[in-house]
Amino acid sequence: MVPKIKGRTLKPFSDEEKEFVADVVMDMGDLLNYHPTSVNEVEFMASAIADVFSTAWLKHSSEYSVGPNSKEYWNDDCTRTLEEYRRDMSVENHKAFRSAVKAAKRTFFDEHIEEIATTNKRPWDLMDWVKERKNPPCEAIQFNGQPCHELNDLWDALHSTYNSASDRPVDLSMLDDLPDEPERQWPEFSLLELRQALDACSSRSAPGPDHITWRHLKQILTLPEHAGIITALADGCIATGHWPKHFKESMSVIIPKPNKPSYSTPKAFRPIVLLNTLGKLIEKMISNRFQHDMIKYDLVDANQMGGVRQRSTEDAGLFLTHLVRAGWAKGLQTSVVAFDVAQFFPSINHQFLLAVLKKQGFHSKVAKFFGSYLVDRFTSYAWNRDTSDPRRADVGVGQGSALSPVLSALVIAPVMKLFRMKGAGLGCTLISYVDDGDIIVQSPEISTNCTMLYHAYGIVFDLFTRSGLALEHDKTELFHFTRARTGFDRPLDLGYAPYTGDTPLRPKTYWRYLGFYFDRKLTFKEHVRYYTTKALTTVTAMRMLGNSTRGLSPRNKRILYRACVVPIATYGHRLWYFEGAKVKGVLKSLTSMQRKAALWITGAFRTSPTGGVERLAGLPPISLHIQKLSQRAIYRTATLSDTHPLRSLFKGEHAKAANPALGAACWMSRDRQRNVCDAITETSAKLGTLTETYSPCAEENTPGLRLMDRHHERVTFNSFDPKPEDALAKRRSLLDSTYRRAMSTRNTVCCGTDCSVPKRTAHQAIASFVIDQAHKAPITSTWVAGRVLSACAELFAIRSAIVRATLLEECDHIIVFTGSMAAARRAVDPSVHSGQAHSLAVCKTLSEWFADKASRSLEFIETLSKLRWGLQQQAHSTARSLPPVSSGRRPATSLDSVRKHITQSALDTWGVRFQSVDYRGSQFLGMNETKGTAIAPTYANGGSWMKSVGEDTKLCTRMCRAILNHAPIGEYYRRFNIPEESACTCGAERQTREHIITRCPNMNTRTCMPKLLNELIGFLQQNPDVFGFRSAPEGVG
Repeated sequence: MVPKIKGRTLKPFSDEEKEFVADVVMDMGDLLNYHPTSVNEVEFMASAIADVFSTAWLKHSSEYSVGPNSKEYWNDDCTRTLEEYRRDMSVENHKAFRSAVKAAKRTFFDEHIEEIATTNKRPWDLMDWVKERKNPPCEAIQFNGQPCHELNDLWDALHSTYNSASDRPVDLSMLDDLPDEPERQWPEFSLLELRQALDACSSRSAPGPDHITWRHLKQILTLPEHAGIITALADGCIATGHWPKHFKESMSVIIPKPNKPSYSTPKAFRPIVLLNTLGKLIEKMISNRFQHDMIKYDLVDANQMGGVRQRSTEDAGLFLTHLVRAGWAKGLQTSVVAFDVAQFFPSINHQFLLAVLKKQGFHSKVAKFFGSYLVDRFTSYAWNRDTSDPRRADVGVGQGSALSPVLSALVIAPVMKLFRMKGAGLGCTLISYVDDGDIIVQSPEISTNCTMLYHAYGIVFDLFTRSGLALEHDKTELFHFTRARTGFDRPLDLGYAPYTGDTPLRPKTYWRYLGFYFDRKLTFKEHVRYYTTKALTTVTAMRMLGNSTRGLSPRNKRILYRACVVPIATYGHRLWYFEGAKVKGVLKSLTSMQRKAALWITGAFRTSPTGGVERLAGLPPISLHIQKLSQRAIYRTATLSDTHPLRSLFKGEHAKAANPALGAACWMSRDRQRNVCDAITETSAKLGTLTETYSPCAEENTPGLRLMDRHHERVTFNSFDPKPEDALAKRRSLLDSTYRRAMSTRNTVCCGTDCSVPKRTAHQAIASFVIDQAHKAPITSTWVAGRVLSACAELFAIRSAIVRATLLEECDHIIVFTGSMAAARRAVDPSVHSGQAHSLAVCKTLSEWFADKASRSLEFIETLSKLRWGLQQQAHSTARSLPPVSSGRRPATSLDSVRKHITQSALDTWGVRFQSVDYRGSQFLGMNETKGTAIAPTYANGGSWMKSVGEDTKLCTRMCRAILNHAPIGEYYRRFNIPEESACTCGAERQTREHIITRCPNMNTRTCMPKLLNELIGFLQQNPDVFGFRSAPEGVG
């Protein structure tokens, strides 16, 4: 008999949860202004917070038990009918019981769908319902040739596997060949760093052993005083070099790795570490700083892709495919050996890691902190319903910790850099994505490639062994990229068992790497086939979540498709979709997939034309969508760091500080460059359109030293609250009183900012400001901002006003009246965004201005344009008074404006394509908006049509069928030779769409066909059975 699971729970959004948070907030108040300066004080503070969490949890949580027969949908009717059936065991009572269970299930799942999709607004959470149901692994775990029949044997097997590197030797002398980085400062943590780390966490993730979720923590740390408690603890941990014992306790949940042929060994499973949530928050703050330093100071190798911010799997795929295509243009064949590090995260040697941290210039107190962070850790293993006793885990980093990606990247970096030096004579390229590495070689012959790979693999194996890591030779793969008809199947004697001697390593027909399916000619047919099939099966499975009468609303169906299916279908699209690529056959299969999704969303018949259904569903043609994604991705390159791997494939201004990859096409002659066609060459040709530059690692963007890190209390934002009835009057009164008070003092400067953005792209935007100070003449200035959007133009105006105001004498307080609070907040945000150069100038200017005098401050006040108030209106009039300025041959552009132009171009193309009868269908009923203009195609806010029907599934279905004229009416039955009654219910011989709407006496008809969408919807609401099946009481079927 399966035992019941017992535990404690706290229902989300309940009164008990509110009381739980309130008690935690109150009890944590005892730690206000407590700043630990010793190891004992850090331990005391962490334990005190843990006790507060534990006491409140035990007080407000409730016990529960879940048995093998527990059902969430079970209700009182199910219990009553079951008791009646058990009383007499009659057939009638059995039918009544089954009916009650069926009704309970329907009610439960309908309410659950409504809660998830409408109340929580997270319809993608329903995707767990449609995933493939696989049986859990049922094989006995084998360890050292013996089956694990007892739990203690299982725990020993797991612990030995995931701590197998505990006695593995390391050679620290290998680091002597690398230069020592100068030690860098480590400033105290700020509230901004805590807020950014906390905001990036999902409120719905699983809690740790302390039972605290991220949603709880966000509520608890709302007050700055309580957030200051956590920053004080984090600073104390770094300053004392100690990680509290409470944070070292974890739970390792064992989950199976997907698609393994056998689950009889512990290596077929992956340990996911659940840590205390508060400790994870501090880890995230440290990780964000490490990420910045790794990029800014080149602490990781240029070809490291995983574990480093802004380096994705797509970047790794683009890098590899470009080298292959460039090699073909030079007559070279490319071969790759892919290797895997065995149990990478659990095998990282702590001694080696600490030596790397010291070598790479991290502050001595940080290295001391990690000396405490990595040791004396304990973990319990969870396997299904069973949990082991705590076991010591002093090897590796937990796969689940926010620090594991950055620490693993730092460990791999010396190996990558040393290979670059030792393998220079081989002409090899080594790239890595976390624990997956690739050795890339090129030569005219495959046989030469195999020889080069043999020597290169030996170097890689030696470097990893000396760093305390081991390669799994049996997972090593070989692949040859060649267009030749012979030689593509040449094997490789790897020199290590099992691929040596009579059993060499043989190349694969298709190579799966980072989710991409490569073929030797880079046609990507297998890749597209796999992901198209996966997307199509996902769409098919999603049909269980709703139909044309019940379940998910059309709007939520559309959201689900765009959020969960489109990313699957378009994964890796830049590898095969670029200018000049032959993708007609590929796009045909993707179009078929999207057509099926559009039919499900709208409830239309499968005979409906593709273009019309896509238009009603608010889904642009998949070809245009992929084209838009590809074009927008080109300009992402401008935001990358100066040493990003993709920059090594460019030459000139786009390369910046990256070391050139000599195999790239840009170093070939122009004649050979014409033979290379891929996303990299397309990016190189078009990236110059964007004139804006970015600096991800600017000094002003250093965590802990940013403007809002050091002076957050001196910069305030006064936003407009539109909720009160007299909100506008109160805002005007506030503006007037603030201005009068400012003009009564000599050291206050008032600035009004505004911009003017022309509708025509042939003209440039204008930014303007007006500065007013007591007893001084106003200062007015107007600037040409370039071909940018209003947010960037407003940011330009704010930047110009602040820089000018700080130059004024006797200026200690600046008030900026702006119509865009988003632009105001962006002005003091030095991170990468459109208009970053303006933000960096503001941050640098204000940092110097604040440093001169402690009493100086800056205030932003939101001023609505419709108030036409004072300085802001003067700036508005000044900006509008300037005559239109032509864009010229190469105007200044911003990232947002370029992306908007690409999106608008795709929408315009969609509109032109829709004019074709072959695309939209000859029966499509053209409709206008309320203003009388034709409904323009768009995918924003649910599309042009879906937003008109709201959450009414049946109304949406009837509307779509009526517009497409593919509906259960006589005209449709005749057209497709369907053996159904074609006469109208009123007796008319032909039942057409026009007859139903304008002449049928059984309907509340109109005098003419509707031209406005709301007129058609009104007709459908007056006639709830029209355009529905006659046999369906709901009128839809």
